[in-house]
Amino acid sequence: MPRGLLHIAACVNLSGARVFGYRPMLTPGKVRELTHADWVCDDAPLRVATGCNYLGLTFDPDCIEAACHAVRTQGTGTTGSRAANGSYAVHVQLERDLADFFGRRGVIVFSTGYVANLGMLSTLAGPGCSRGHRSGVGP
Repeated sequence: MPRGLLHIAACVNLSGARVFGYRPMLTPGKVRELTHADWVCDDAPLRVATGCNYLGLTFDPDCIEAACHAVRTQGTGTTGSRAANGSYAVHVQLERDLADFFGRRGVIVFSTGYVANLGMLSTLAGPGCSRGHRSGVGP
């Protein structure tokens, strides 16, 4: 699909989302991400159809500079999970900042959606709880 047509479709989708109250999958920011000039493979432009750039900030200049600053000051990674290697000071600071922002005593930042679901579901269920299905479907 030509980029211009893709952009028009994204704008129409975004307008429809505002009118009908749904969350659009294709937005002008997503089109920029999918058609960014830096995406190449074997010297040919590459269209990226996956990703989690929900806010369209992947190529935002301020975000790029903040990421560069973080790499320069914190390194390229923690070399493992927090469970294996412990928490870095930036992990603790992020959780404190989020707790302050949301007016809570504390928060936990999980590394993936899967781990977040495990943490939340085990906490909500608690010890001694059993699972059940009202619909009668399942174990």
